[in-house]
Amino acid sequence: MTLSERMLSYIAARVLETRGEELKILERDPAKLEAIVPPFPRLHYDDAVKLLHSGMPAGARDAF
Repeated sequence: MTLSERMLSYIAARVLETRGEELKILERDPAKLEAIVPPFPRLHYDDAVKLLHSGMPAGARDAF
């Protein structure tokens, strides 16, 4: 997990550093990318499934 978190935060930082002007042109909020910092929240599998089910239509729940 640590490697994945570091990679994602590095990518977000590089986008902010090298493509900040493009984000302004596209009227995107850079705060969302700035908020990508480890450690990321952890969820147990059962909690993740409950979270997914709470936002899914009834028919889609059967996939889990």
